[in-house]
Amino acid sequence: MACGALGFSDAGLVFLGAGVFSWLSLEPAILQRLRSAGELPTPLRTSLGIQLAPALVACSAWLSVNGGEADTFAKLLFGYGLLQLLFMLRLMPWYLRQPFNASFWSFSFGISSLATTGLHLGQARGDGFFHHLAMPLFIFSNLVVGLLLLRTALLLVSGKLLLQVDRETLLNKKEGS
Repeated sequence: MACGALGFSDAGLVFLGAGVFSWLSLEPAILQRLRSAGELPTPLRTSLGIQLAPALVACSAWLSVNGGEADTFAKLLFGYGLLQLLFMLRLMPWYLRQPFNASFWSFSFGISSLATTGLHLGQARGDGFFHHLAMPLFIFSNLVVGLLLLRTALLLVSGKLLLQVDRETLLNKKEGS
C-alpha cells in the first residue's frame, strides 16, 4: 500500500503478488488442518481472526497500486473478505467460549481493512451495492474496534492484561510438555 501511495506501483505489484500468492498457498493448508486435525484448543481459537485480513488487505493494496479504481478484481477480493466475515460471525459463540484476552485483537486487522476498503468501494459509485454497504460496515468496524479497546482497557485496569508468571513455572511446563 505504501508503494502505491508513494507512486511506486510496479514495486507495489511485486509485494502484492508475494502476499496474494503466499495467502493462496497457506489458506488451503490452514483449512485442511481445521477440517482434519480435530477442534482447536480453546486458547488458540481467536488466532483464526487473522483469516479475515488477507482478502481485505489485498483489496486495499490493489486499490493503492491500481490508482484507486474499484474494478472487478477489487470487488472480488472484497467479496471474499465479506464471506470470511460471515464465517467469523457464525463462529462467534465458539470464539467467545474463552474469556476475553489480547488474542481477540487478531480480528482488528481484517476489521480495519473492512472499513477502509468498504468506504473506498462505496465512494467509487454513489448509488450502487457498495455505496449502501459502506457506512454500515464502517459503523460495525468501529464498534468492534471500540469494544476491543474497552475490553482491553478493563483488563489493563484490573491487572489481567499482562500476567506475570515466574520463570520456574514456565520451565516446569516446558519440561512437562
